[in-house]
Amino acid sequence: MLLSASGAYFLVALIAAVVSYIVAHRKGLNAVGWAWASLLLIVPAAILPFVRSRQKPEQSSGVPDETWRALLAYDPDFKATVVQLAPYGAPALDELRRAWAAVPDKGALPAMVSAIEARWSGYTAAGLTHIETRNGVAVLQDAAGRYHVGERQTADLGTARLIASANARRARTSSVIGIIIGATALVAALTSGGTVSAQAEAAGMALPNCRPSTRYVS
Repeated sequence: MLLSASGAYFLVALIAAVVSYIVAHRKGLNAVGWAWASLLLIVPAAILPFVRSRQKPEQSSGVPDETWRALLAYDPDFKATVVQLAPYGAPALDELRRAWAAVPDKGALPAMVSAIEARWSGYTAAGLTHIETRNGVAVLQDAAGRYHVGERQTADLGTARLIASANARRARTSSVIGIIIGATALVAALTSGGTVSAQAEAAGMALPNCRPSTRYVS
């Protein structure tokens, strides 16, 4: 009975995690963080609908405008990144802003900047010009007028936008799948442990007393 209850709990937690990820993403919150919290505790999934949304036009990149401007103006590390990413223009800084919103860790900042610089220098070397960014996915254009989204190319801007949106959805789906796999592994570990314990207890109860009886003759 206990094993059945544990399985039911984790099934509910898994559903709560997936729902929390979707709702948090739509509200502009940390979707992965809310999903993991809901998976472990379930309670966050119940309070998430009442949490204020941060998805405003001026804060679409996850970091409030005033906070971002202050970082670029006064923080020495961010001022250095502005200089480093300057050749690639505002789109590269927007990508850094989204990365910082996802992982606000100064220790990870050099790796973020290096990855962004390598990506945008590759675009420049290939003769690609940034057109726009949709849902965090860059739409680029080459000298012949063709649009590039990741590894795919198209002559139509509308099609390129659809590809970018699809790529963004796939990335979100991958995060959800990671959560589901983690939850499944956790449930499997707990259920297998419970099964082994139950089998051990049953075996212990079934073991006969093999000690020879001692008879005393007076």
